[in-house]
Amino acid sequence: MYPIPVLVENSNTDLEMGDWRLTRRVFLSDPTIGIQYSDGERYFVRYASSLSLTVTIQEGGTIYTPLLRVTYSDLNTNEDVTDTSVSVQFGVKYQGTVDKFEERLGIAIGVTSFLGLVWAVIKTVSYRRRNNI
Repeated sequence: MYPIPVLVENSNTDLEMGDWRLTRRVFLSDPTIGIQYSDGERYFVRYASSLSLTVTIQEGGTIYTPLLRVTYSDLNTNEDVTDTSVSVQFGVKYQGTVDKFEERLGIAIGVTSFLGLVWAVIKTVSYRRRNNI
C-alpha cells in the first residue's frame, strides 16, 4: 500500500497549488461533527459528496503519486432524513503529455500513406497487364 495525498477542496478553495494543505486521511461520513442539542444529538452529518482520483503519467510510462480530491457536504438532521438519499460522485482522471502521441501519429500516417501508394501501384500495374496497355 502506498499513501496517497488527499486534497480537501472545502478548505483549499482559493489557494494556489503550492499553498495546498494535503492530508493522508479521508472519511466518508462523520456523524460526530456539528452543534449539539441539549440531549446530545447533532444538527448535521458531514459526508463526502465528491471523490476524484487524478493520475498523471510520466514520460517512461510510470505514474506520479496519485492525488485524491474530496469535497464534503452537510446533511441537515433537523429534517426527516429517513427517506433522504444523497448523491456521491466518484471519478478517475488520467493526465499525460501528448508529445509522444503526436510523433507516433505522424509515423502511423507516413506508414499508412506509403502502404496506400504501394497498393495503388500494384493495382495500376495489374490493370495495365490485364488490358495489355
